Amino acid sequence: MIKRAIHFLLLISTCTCTPKPEPLLLGIIALPTTATGPFQVTSSVPANQATGVSVSSNIVVTFNKSIDVSSINSNIAFSQPASNSISSLNASANNLTLTVRPNVNFNSGASYTITIRSAFKANTGETLGSDYPIQFTTE
Repeated sequence: MIKRAIHFLLLISTCTCTPKPEPLLLGIIALPTTATGPFQVTSSVPANQATGVSVSSNIVVTFNKSIDVSSINSNIAFSQPASNSISSLNASANNLTLTVRPNVNFNSGASYTITIRSAFKANTGETLGSDYPIQFTTE
């Protein structure tokens, strides 16, 4: 039988810092949250049934989940006087907000309806499931 000797070296040292260091906050980590529940509109500006809306307004719609930008163009309906049409549809950087810009200012004292159609999709593949109309009247 062969016996081996095992040797360990244990080094313990203490250190004294002068001056004594203070605790330091290096940063804050913000972790993304996952929206729960069905895909839906959480707010719009102007709000549905708003009156006195500025003729130079854009329509801004916010969702609870990131939107599938490929579903934007085919799922927005705009009923309006003949002089107005949609100039552009843009999603925000995080795809939670959609901005609808008209080609010219709205007509004064006119009623408009923007409808987000039921087939409008989130990045998760979910759809709104029902149309979401935003009706408003300008000042």
